[in-house]
Amino acid sequence: MAAKRLIQAAYAYLYIGDFAEAKAAFERAIQAEPNNPHVYFCASVTAHRSGDYASAKAYIQKAMKLSPGVPLYESYYDAICASSAVEEAKWRYVEGYVSEAISLLKEATRQDPLNEDAQNMLAELIALHCSWREGDAPREDIDESKHSSYCSCGCKGKDGS
Repeated sequence: MAAKRLIQAAYAYLYIGDFAEAKAAFERAIQAEPNNPHVYFCASVTAHRSGDYASAKAYIQKAMKLSPGVPLYESYYDAICASSAVEEAKWRYVEGYVSEAISLLKEATRQDPLNEDAQNMLAELIALHCSWREGDAPREDIDESKHSSYCSCGCKGKDGS
């Protein structure tokens, strides 16, 4: 019963945009009912939406351990992993690892086909780096030295993949 009130308080904090207090309320709810998988699920949603993928993953894994085989928990775990992969892909791309970024984005779209960030970024990277085909006129906006292993031309990208 105490956890229910704490969850309601957490939702109220979410409503007003106070994610730190929402997280604290969910943590108190977990302390009140440490064997309640729903509390961990709610905490994972808040952490995920706040961009704290490590905490989100830990919370959902605890929910899955307490209540194995729940499709909602399993699919949300995949959504968290996909979001984390998108963030990692952004960093890999900025560092110049186009092939790795594309691989991460493909994995993200496999894990969560509804992840629009993964779909959009994947489409953009493929359009920018992988659209050249043998026999096509070279595109002036693409540096051919930056092709990746996903190019239809089969060349190897700058990062050696």
